[in-house]
Amino acid sequence: MKRTITGLVIALCAFSIPSFANTQDEYIQRALEAASKYADSIACGVSEISAGNVAALVPYDGEDRYEAKYAVIWTGDIECYGGSGTTSTNIAMVHIGGGDTFFVKPELSSPLVSLELYSSRSSAKVIDSGSDYIILEGFDYHPSGKDPGCCPSLKIKKVIKPDNKGNWIAQ
Repeated sequence: MKRTITGLVIALCAFSIPSFANTQDEYIQRALEAASKYADSIACGVSEISAGNVAALVPYDGEDRYEAKYAVIWTGDIECYGGSGTTSTNIAMVHIGGGDTFFVKPELSSPLVSLELYSSRSSAKVIDSGSDYIILEGFDYHPSGKDPGCCPSLKIKKVIKPDNKGNWIAQ
């Protein structure tokens, strides 16, 4: 009888433990998944979004979920216009709601919020971030004008900050 009760207690405890580790890497992965679903729902030709595209502006510490904020940089053709020059670099602001659900706030994200950076065809990687800035690295078209439309070649680093309307502006 003791074995049965002990087995039941162990089984119940095992099922009550969350299936994911509460680490910053896990939170970034969940922010990434929310932003990917958002991008896929409003754009075509979305480039692969990875952890290098996520800026933990206010990292989730497992305590105050409503304060946590992640910016995810992605590239795609919003509204699926197709053709040359319709792909742009965009931003999705991911927040955390009840039950630790990760979701994008559209009113703080592209296309309602602009991301003024550089070449629209170049994806950017997050180098560093804080609560009110993101440092991105990517490629822009060379001033000589000799880069083909597909392939900017000038490696650049930019700091972007939000203005009072929530648009992210290169400094």
